[in-house]
Amino acid sequence: MASLGANGLAVENISWEIGPAGTYRISVKNVESCTPGVDYNLYVLIDGVMTVYERTTPSGDSTKIEVATFTWSP
Repeated sequence: MASLGANGLAVENISWEIGPAGTYRISVKNVESCTPGVDYNLYVLIDGVMTVYERTTPSGDSTKIEVATFTWSP
């Protein structure tokens, strides 16, 4: 569940020191079906490598959108 950060933006953090092995899917959802769509920045840090996804959720659509998939093995 996302919470509001100090600047009023929704913030969600998920982390492990050592994550379990597996395939992970990262998705976003326009929960309130906002129109126009909602801009978002998604930061993914894996083994010290940061990948940034700057996108917009589809307008008026509350469907879960897959942004990235990766496989992790510690």
